Amino acid sequence: MITCNNISLDDSVFTANSYSKLSVIDECYNSLINETGNNFVLSTMNAYTHSLVNEMLDNVKNVLLNLYQQVLSLLNNYILNNVKLVHKYTDLIKTRYEKLEDPMTYEYYEYPDSTDYPEIISSSFIDNDINKLQRKIKDEPNQAEGNINNAISVFSKQVLLKYADINDLKTSTTTIVTKMIKGKAITKVLTMNQLDKFLKEIDSYKKDKEDITKTKNAIIADYQALKHSYSNTFKYNINIDKMHSIVNREEAELEAHTATQFANINMQMIKMFNSFIIIYQTAFNTKLNLLTEKIELNRSIITALLYKTSIFTEVNTKNPKTMYSKEYKYEPKLKM
Repeated sequence: MITCNNISLDDSVFTANSYSKLSVIDECYNSLINETGNNFVLSTMNAYTHSLVNEMLDNVKNVLLNLYQQVLSLLNNYILNNVKLVHKYTDLIKTRYEKLEDPMTYEYYEYPDSTDYPEIISSSFIDNDINKLQRKIKDEPNQAEGNINNAISVFSKQVLLKYADINDLKTSTTTIVTKMIKGKAITKVLTMNQLDKFLKEIDSYKKDKEDITKTKNAIIADYQALKHSYSNTFKYNINIDKMHSIVNREEAELEAHTATQFANINMQMIKMFNSFIIIYQTAFNTKLNLLTEKIELNRSIITALLYKTSIFTEVNTKNPKTMYSKEYKYEPKLKM
């Protein structure tokens, strides 16, 4: 976390350039608050703020898409090295499994349908909320923090279907997404009567592939929605240079107050979009990690079944250079 003008930001989504941009924004903020700014300061703060928000978004989107590609490669490898092997030796697996005294027992999860989760962000929903929020900050500057936190909470509910903890967005978002995707832990006993069903369920990888593809599309759609909402809602029409030439004192004070309001709103918008991006990043990062975990879990179950029925011995005896003996070793690097 990093603090700028009493506003805490999660810098885990920053790039190396983000810190220097935030420093410029900080200088502009102080100039506007102290009424020493001009139109150049105003436009500089606005430009650097837009650049910072877009940079955070671009950084997160690129990391998530790279992660998506890794998960897709892992699934394709699982299909090639595990699923096809089971299909090839299905009859032999059934024959040998029937002769076993003790059935396999393994831990699994419910994995309810999560193809369309997290929810796609509605940019029009965000736009309306932000426009209302900016008016609230102008009218009630002392309530700005509470209003911003409420907006973040509402956003989390829209995306996650549950409210995230404002004080710990990453942990609470991870917990919510994990429960939604994995469901409850269950213990499965693979009896002979359940074996046919199990072998058919191996083909559920087709649904997993659809889920991974839809997740990629959602990552892009949410990125575009957030980018559109920021550029569409945060605009200004203040002329600070005019303020310095005003003779009427009351009018000059009003212009100065407007510039101060802009500076405060600007910082609050950075905080809010930083939180939006953290929820966006954590939700999809967690989902892709859980899909990886599911693939690896399915792989380990198939491996246990093949060992238990001595299929590995059969394959390696007939063909020491079998596809499985050359299995692709995947070492996921799934942390942002």
